[in-house]
Amino acid sequence: SMINRKIIFVIGQFPPPLNGLSHITSCVTKRLAEANDVIRFDTSARLGAVGVKKLLSRIVATAQACGGLLAKTGGLGAACYIACEGGLGLVYTLMLTVTARLCGYDILLHHHSFAYIDRPNFLMRSIVTVGGAMTHVFLCANMRARFESAYGQVMRPTILSNAAFVPVHDEKPEKEKDS
Repeated sequence: SMINRKIIFVIGQFPPPLNGLSHITSCVTKRLAEANDVIRFDTSARLGAVGVKKLLSRIVATAQACGGLLAKTGGLGAACYIACEGGLGLVYTLMLTVTARLCGYDILLHHHSFAYIDRPNFLMRSIVTVGGAMTHVFLCANMRARFESAYGQVMRPTILSNAAFVPVHDEKPEKEKDS
């Protein structure tokens, strides 16, 4: 029914280029759009951009997403799904988390990387602090346990394996052909 539909901002990298992060973000978006009104912000670099141009296009895309959140088109009760990046991509995740918190949106932070779990860092600590009672989406129980031992217990953890987005094939493998 249209009555219980919620606005969800989905922010992350979408294909192209196709990689694990962009593929899962695209799959999650399709799933969320089945029962919600999704407003999508693609933070991928412009295709073909390299070096400083790539960096600038990511900054511009992230700033546009922050502007979209600040425009408050989601109204009360809107949620914000953020595909969490690794490495220096955490700077973009931090910008988005700060903005979503300022707007009062429920935040779902989807973790895709063990990089900041294996090597705890200031950026992720900042995201956890700013994000407060956000929902953390982990790939597995091990990821959750290791994240919590690095950053402290999270209030709203959930597990969503990437396997949920892999199509299931029932057909039996083909028999070896006689040569």
